[in-house]
Amino acid sequence: MSPCRRSLLLAGLGLGAAFRPAAARDGAWARVRAAGQILMGVEVEETGLCARDADGQLDGYLIALGQGLAQGLGVRPLFVESVAGQRLAALRAGAFDLLLSSPPLGREALRLAMFSPAYARVEWRVLLPEAMVRAGPMAWAGAVLAAPAGLTTLWIQRQLAWAGVRLHPVPHWQTAQAAIQAGLCQGAVLSDLMADKLRERLPDLTTGPGLESALIGAAVRWGEHDLLAAVEMQLRLLRRRGVLDILSQHFLGRRAPREAFE
Repeated sequence: MSPCRRSLLLAGLGLGAAFRPAAARDGAWARVRAAGQILMGVEVEETGLCARDADGQLDGYLIALGQGLAQGLGVRPLFVESVAGQRLAALRAGAFDLLLSSPPLGREALRLAMFSPAYARVEWRVLLPEAMVRAGPMAWAGAVLAAPAGLTTLWIQRQLAWAGVRLHPVPHWQTAQAAIQAGLCQGAVLSDLMADKLRERLPDLTTGPGLESALIGAAVRWGEHDLLAAVEMQLRLLRRRGVLDILSQHFLGRRAPREAFE
């Protein structure tokens, strides 16, 4: 989606009114407001959350959501690409004000950052030849599955380690298709929308057992309560107006998580 089309979409969803939260408790929100912009860290990976379009521009759910958040806060959105495994360290170092696409990663993460409620859910599908699905997971040992490169690879590996499979990180579902056709991989693990696209090209693949879904939220540096409060207020407004559902349905093929705001 081009920036112009996305701006029209957000404008049509009523995201033009700025929100001014109560006085800051720690100065983070005042810092962002004084700068007139909010730096948002995103990880580029082929899940529908954030990717690069044909022109090399960032696109996806997180980009549209980040623009909506910035409009509501009355500041300009700027996006910074983050690196898997270094995202929280970059946040702590001040590389960006707000880290998008950040599921809690254990006690160490909670010591370093403060997290918003989840605003997106990504479901995963294991795609395999029908014979492998019929044989069951005990026959998968040694199989190689294509999976999105980035933090997602670690998330998937943790869930499939017991089956003895190896993951082959790929930047795009079409790369997964090429790897399977070349015999480098026996199947793939992709988000449900990307899995649908792959199955259209490779109809011999069958859906295997489901994996745990990934809940996606945002993070700020530990102690920046006022900035987190401002972001959470905007998320709740977007949720009440139905904007989260519209964006999530468009980019991820499903409604936004409901339990996070109810």
